[in-house]
Amino acid sequence: MWNHPSVQSMQSDETCLISEPRLKDSYQRCEDIGIERKLSIASDVLQGEKLSPFLEKHHRLACNANSLFFDTFRHLQDQKALFILTDGVGRIITLSSKPEVLALAATHGIVVGASLSEASLGTNAVSLALHHAEPVVIRGQQHFCKIFADWYCVAIPIIVTDGKPVACLDISTCHEETLGDKLALANLLATKIRNFLQNNQLESDDINIPVVSASQISTLTARQQQVLVLFS
Repeated sequence: MWNHPSVQSMQSDETCLISEPRLKDSYQRCEDIGIERKLSIASDVLQGEKLSPFLEKHHRLACNANSLFFDTFRHLQDQKALFILTDGVGRIITLSSKPEVLALAATHGIVVGASLSEASLGTNAVSLALHHAEPVVIRGQQHFCKIFADWYCVAIPIIVTDGKPVACLDISTCHEETLGDKLALANLLATKIRNFLQNNQLESDDINIPVVSASQISTLTARQQQVLVLFS
């Protein structure tokens, strides 16, 4: 997406690098599903009446994450970094970056309501982190699909009680050499979000604050919906 040249050295925690056997297992699942390597846009994106209840359900969590992302991003040297928070199955709750990065991500279907599952986008950091319930670092060409060919990503599953992830925090960038810093930052942000969930005891049925009605969303054009989501 960023068309940034690969950098040979990477300063990151090697223990979080995805192992070759796990990559191969993920590739095999993608092939069994029928995912094409030339895929360039997300295949599973909530829109209209399906998006509205998702926004309502995760409104409080999205507001908390957006505040954290905003405060963090303004002090970040890498202004092309993309912050993503998903639910426990990899569907994007919110994402944050510079407007031009968000606009570019949107052309690939990477928007609020999009699924980062293997079935939607092939092998990626979020799908692997949620599948194994462990932090993951993954480099560009390790992704299964073309869409992530120049993405360098760290993903931290957010686990509150029973060992099962309820959310996932991802920081993606075009700079491989900064992944070590991104891993430390992702851990810090994931801890803050986990504390927020614990302190507020947010369960799936409790996050029911109205944002905008389905009928209101359905009357908007696709571009207006995109602008609304980016603004929120």
